[in-house]
Amino acid sequence: MIDLNLKIDDETVTFNIPDNWHEITIDQYAKYNDMPTGLTSVQQNVHVVNCLTHIDSDCLYQMRISDFARVVEKLEFMVTPVPNTHVSAVTIGNETYYVRDDFNQRTVGEIASAEMIMKEHDGNYLDAFPELLCILLRTKKENGKLKPFKLEDLDRAESFKSISIADVNQLFVFFQNGAKKPTKTTKPSLAKRKKKAKKKGTGSQT
Repeated sequence: MIDLNLKIDDETVTFNIPDNWHEITIDQYAKYNDMPTGLTSVQQNVHVVNCLTHIDSDCLYQMRISDFARVVEKLEFMVTPVPNTHVSAVTIGNETYYVRDDFNQRTVGEIASAEMIMKEHDGNYLDAFPELLCILLRTKKENGKLKPFKLEDLDRAESFKSISIADVNQLFVFFQNGAKKPTKTTKPSLAKRKKKAKKKGTGSQT
């Protein structure tokens, strides 16, 4: 973080400005990408700065244009891609969550939960990401093995919003790419096979 002293309404205020993607949370990144429609170029810039710095919009509109430009300059990292940093675990408070990286060994429950989450979020991966992370970030048993995924693990989604997007971007890419490649365990589905079987049996009998 960079401390930037700016004068707002004749009062000097110190703002903490992030200077790399590791200082941007999943929640900030999602809001940054959710650009409202119909905004002017100035309003778009204010939206971006507000999402990435938490500086109140009213405060941003009161800034002199030269000071606003100084803030934007500190955010130049956002023109670079989010790094795909490989991490094996993330810590939130006093709890450490470990990445389940054996992606080819997913269970039926994990696949069903991911499909349910995506349906609830209308296919928006970024909006669904904190909940999807609940499937891949686990605590460990006493024997050191990862605990199995349970539906109550979805309650962690709110706290996962505070994770750095740079720390888990490789998992976001995994979910996006995984959606383009149907899993062999579910395609073709049993439901589709059942429909095909019905069609084969609808011929007239003599």
